Amino acid sequence: MALYDEERCAHHRHIYAGHDPAICALLTTATARWMLGYPDQSAHFADESVSLARKLRHAPSLAHSLTYVCDSVIMRGDFARVIAIATEILQLSDEHGFVQARAVALTFLGWALAFSTEKAEAMVRLEEGLNIWDRMGAVINLPRSLCLMAEACMQAGRYTEGLTHIDRALHVASRSREEWYTPRLYQVRAEILINVRGPGDDGVEQTLRHALAVARQHDARGWELKVATTLARLWHNGGRPEQARALLSSIYNWFTEGFDTPDLKEAKALLDELT
Repeated sequence: MALYDEERCAHHRHIYAGHDPAICALLTTATARWMLGYPDQSAHFADESVSLARKLRHAPSLAHSLTYVCDSVIMRGDFARVIAIATEILQLSDEHGFVQARAVALTFLGWALAFSTEKAEAMVRLEEGLNIWDRMGAVINLPRSLCLMAEACMQAGRYTEGLTHIDRALHVASRSREEWYTPRLYQVRAEILINVRGPGDDGVEQTLRHALAVARQHDARGWELKVATTLARLWHNGGRPEQARALLSSIYNWFTEGFDTPDLKEAKALLDELT
């Protein structure tokens, strides 16, 4: 960003992947800051990227920016904003013929709708988005899209289908070495197993422990908090409150910002139960 000059670097957006490099840098920073445990900083950089994209009036850069901002909003669990951003991406895609952006937007929109009363519409959108992705033969970010599909299946009670999508996502992530979503993949797999086999199944805790290990390996505090909350709740319900409190408090007390985000609120509520 220190090297970036808006006028001098303008031609770069026509060379490197079709979008402005500063927007890409801001988005990468936003994603990394969230995973490292700084949700407020993440939101700041995400907002900066959208502001710059709108200022440049370059549609591909705006679509790219909104796509990755929507990613960070999904991480924050803001369903209404996901719907709003995904809808704008779809409008841009229809206007300019952005096939990849359309596929991602449909997936995002379907995921958010799955947490509303429009579950049937959610599955239609998700399936349409994944079908486009498969026809393109794209692999990058496919684990994330499959994870969102699995979460939607879980909301609809389609657990076997959800496991199929998660297992495919883990396979793709392993082959492509795209690991940034891996902790969430294992967490969702465990959550589906709870519904299929019950919370006492050995595979549930094993899967969550593995998700926690992967998150810690990458210093991904954002993912670690999500996984630790799920594992702590499992232990709490299984009569192990002290173990649950020790696990969750150690990661929750590390955070210095983002206390108004759903993840930290959920963790705090569970800690209050355990106190």
